[in-house]
Amino acid sequence: MAEIILKFALEETLKKVGSLAVEEERQAREASVKIWLQNLREVAYEAEDVLDEFGYEVLRQKVETTPTEKVRNFFSASLRWE
Repeated sequence: MAEIILKFALEETLKKVGSLAVEEERQAREASVKIWLQNLREVAYEAEDVLDEFGYEVLRQKVETTPTEKVRNFFSASLRWE
């Protein structure tokens, strides 16, 4: 659960960084600053994509392990009654 909370917190931060880069890019007058801000925005978007993939993997693994645990617990409880 902590991984998911961390993912969403980081995702929000990256969105803010991306928005800041867009706004600063509008205000920048020098070409080198504009290029740097474009690169910053691209990195923020790529990091957001990585976090999306991470969140997907966390949920996928949770879904894959849950049925196994339920079956194991069922059989474990059944064996105790015998």
